[in-house]
Amino acid sequence: MELYAPYLQAIQRAFPDLPVGSARLNLQGQNNAILIVDERYVFRFPKYAHLIDLLKTEADILLGCRAYLPLPIPAPQFIHLDGQPVGEAFTGYALIPGEPLRRE
Repeated sequence: MELYAPYLQAIQRAFPDLPVGSARLNLQGQNNAILIVDERYVFRFPKYAHLIDLLKTEADILLGCRAYLPLPIPAPQFIHLDGQPVGEAFTGYALIPGEPLRRE
């Protein structure tokens, strides 16, 4: 079984109409597991229960301020947080093209 399978199953249970062709998992983040689906969507799964509420707040802020910013920002399209345990709770949004901003 692929390491990403439980995350992909959580997405498919919550959004069964979302077609999935490929997936790749990044577990290196301190607070979230990241699943890239079809090189089109980014799904963030909080690794700890106390981060679920923070991710909900972040999603609300992103949705509220996106119309006021000149640059693309994540716009959560898939929100599955309320009452969900770690591993099942997530947000997802369209992948923004480009390179991550790194310290160096």
